[in-house]
Amino acid sequence: MWRSMLSPFGRATACLGIARGAVAVVGQAGAAPQVADFDDAHDLPQTVRRGWGAGVPAHRSARVVVGNDLACHWLLAPPKGAASLREIQAVAQARFAELYAERPEAWRITGDWRCGQPFICTAVPRWVIAGVRGDPSDSMPAAWTGTVLGRALELFHRQLPNAGWCCVHSPRSLALMHLEHGLPVALRVMPVVEGAAQDATFARAADALQREAARQALTPVVEATWLDLTAGWPSNAMALHGEHAGVAFRVLRLNHRHRITRSTAGAAGEASLAALLGQGSGVSVS
Repeated sequence: MWRSMLSPFGRATACLGIARGAVAVVGQAGAAPQVADFDDAHDLPQTVRRGWGAGVPAHRSARVVVGNDLACHWLLAPPKGAASLREIQAVAQARFAELYAERPEAWRITGDWRCGQPFICTAVPRWVIAGVRGDPSDSMPAAWTGTVLGRALELFHRQLPNAGWCCVHSPRSLALMHLEHGLPVALRVMPVVEGAAQDATFARAADALQREAARQALTPVVEATWLDLTAGWPSNAMALHGEHAGVAFRVLRLNHRHRITRSTAGAAGEASLAALLGQGSGVSVS
């Protein structure tokens, strides 16, 4: 279902998470993320290099996951009559430029490149990829770049409904998706209001779901699955079910020994989550 988002490494012991302004490294299974800040694209290579040097052996294969605050995601309906990969990729680049007002050549754009049904496309800034790779003379581990949303879907898509609405909540983003037969037919990713109360976040999501349903000419939303990846609220503060603005949410929470607390919200939280999802060991939802 998420071919463009699948990691080539079945298990990776070293993982790097990158958000807008923060880098997190998990050097081995079960370890807590080590977080460092960076200011801009020029600082990223040195920050990554310091992170690897803080406990990641050279030449180790590693998974790199980019935060949803740096990456772009959108749903592409391939044009009728498109017969070649080049045609579909050109449409994806044009759609990206239209949606985000960015030059496609400055981004690495990937997708499932299907001809017969919509699929998710992702775009990651090339300066992020260059910052991870570093200078060829450096002993940087081999790396593959995915996104928080992609890795979450890779790990947890079996917990999502085969048909219906779902929300994927990271420390800095909220992804709204509508699925039919296990495939996305609508997708919108928006930033979250950092520090907002739990009820306010749910209410904002409910309003956004209704607007998205209306925009897609779908029936009003009455229920949705909420995949909470923030792990920031105490377990007794979020019920497994809740209703907000007419939408009943079924909540799935991230289970992991290293909680993302208020002190690691924002960029640090997004980068930590990216690294934990990349490492994958001991991460589940319930």
